[in-house]
Amino acid sequence: MSAETKGREQHEPADPLRSTFQVDVHRILASTAFGRLKDKSHVLLAPGGDGYRSRIDHTLFGCRIARTISRALRLNEDLTEAIALGRDLGAAAFARAGDEAFGLFTEEPFRHNHQSVRVVELIEEEGQGLNLCWEVRDGIATHTMAAEMPATREGEVVRLADRIAGVIGELRDALAVGVIVSEDLPETATSILGPTPEDWITALCTDVVQASADTPEIRLSHPAAAVLDAMEDIAATRVSGRHGVLAERARGAHCLSSLVVFYVDNPGRLPSQFRNGGDPELQRVIDFVTSLTDGQALRLFNQLLLPRRSPHRL
Repeated sequence: MSAETKGREQHEPADPLRSTFQVDVHRILASTAFGRLKDKSHVLLAPGGDGYRSRIDHTLFGCRIARTISRALRLNEDLTEAIALGRDLGAAAFARAGDEAFGLFTEEPFRHNHQSVRVVELIEEEGQGLNLCWEVRDGIATHTMAAEMPATREGEVVRLADRIAGVIGELRDALAVGVIVSEDLPETATSILGPTPEDWITALCTDVVQASADTPEIRLSHPAAAVLDAMEDIAATRVSGRHGVLAERARGAHCLSSLVVFYVDNPGRLPSQFRNGGDPELQRVIDFVTSLTDGQALRLFNQLLLPRRSPHRL
């Protein structure tokens, strides 16, 4: 169990009631970035809002999976919860549109896990950050499959739970709104995992616990991993890869990239928190635009970039 911590960047006295990682959970829950997750889309299955899934839905779903696995493996549930709740604080509006929008301006691809670390270290609390424990920040930074491996088993649990939540959540919602039908799923999904999405979650969590109990690595068994791979392919091609979804993502990316251009050209229009600091101007602009909810981004786009109707007729 990861009961000990390497500490915080700024030393603090111990809380009289809560564990170190419980303090981090409460700080994340009270943060501005966490409060905005409910108004940021994670998946939009169809134009017009049908099948909308918010970031908070995905965050809490992944947290539930991670805590279930962590408890069964007798790991530190508070550390697991802190990582799981903080992992998407740096995600932009309009689902995956931010990855495309911000990547147009930077040498390295935009990674929301890296942005999440910026949020907890440099942006929250008017630039003071949340002063989270090292293990929580490491888990947030490494929670995506493209990142290096986490330093703790709790971080590994969140990393795998995030993937499971993304795939199962997307397919569950697609089935609910009729984007796909059960016959579209791999036959092994139902034969190995069961007939319903709740069965899939139970089976995958059980498999992770059994496969990881006597090994240092948090993992799925080979059969379960193959099923999840196949389900992920279906989600990518039949759900998030549909023309309507891609068109919505392109519109979202256009909105976000246009706002970046506007604020780079007009840095004085940035909120005061983002006008100053040691980071390059482009980074501060991206920090601000990333913080916006879907609705905030659309309102700013309409206010700043669309022509206003003239009161005079020609």
